[in-house]
Parts: sequence; C-alpha cells; structure tokens
Amino acid sequence: MEQTRWSEYSRYLVLSDKAGHKLRGNYYSYQDYQVVRSVIERLSITDNTTYTYDDTIYNRKITSTEAKSIINNLEIGKWTKINEKMLLVGNQLGLRV
Repeated sequence: MEQTRWSEYSRYLVLSDKAGHKLRGNYYSYQDYQVVRSVIERLSITDNTTYTYDDTIYNRKITSTEAKSIINNLEIGKWTKINEKMLLVGNQLGLRV
C-alpha cells in the first residue's frame, strides 16, 4: 500500500519503529504524540519565547526553525536527531510520546 494512503496511526507506528525505543508505539502514546505535534506546529509559525497549553504558560524549548524541520520530517516519516527535540516538548507538557 502506498504511504500516502496510510492512516495517521500507521504513520506513527512506522515512525516509532524508525526511532528505536524513543517513541512508545502504542495508541495512548499516539494520542499524546498528536498533541505534541499540534504544539510544535504552532511553534513553527511564531518566534515568541513562550507558548500556552492547557491554560499554562511554558518557555519554548525549540526554535521555529527546529519546529519546521521536525514537522517536515514527520510528514515524510523520517526520524533524525532533530526529531528528538519533540521529546523535550512532550516532557515539558507532561506527555509521553
């Protein structure tokens, strides 16, 4: 089956396989991954030093350039060192990806 026809969950599972043991690869972690991804998408379009999630203000851990690189890698299903920075955002939010 072509990769363009995969579900988002299927893409996450393949990405978790490529990431080694850095992503958990279960449905609960996938739900947290979706939240972290949406936060990173917001971070990619702004240069503010802080952001809000769930009515809490956080200092940003990644730059907008890093966030754009992470989103681009996630779109094509590629895991690189820069993607590990999404784990920083997840830990900051208290989410397990």
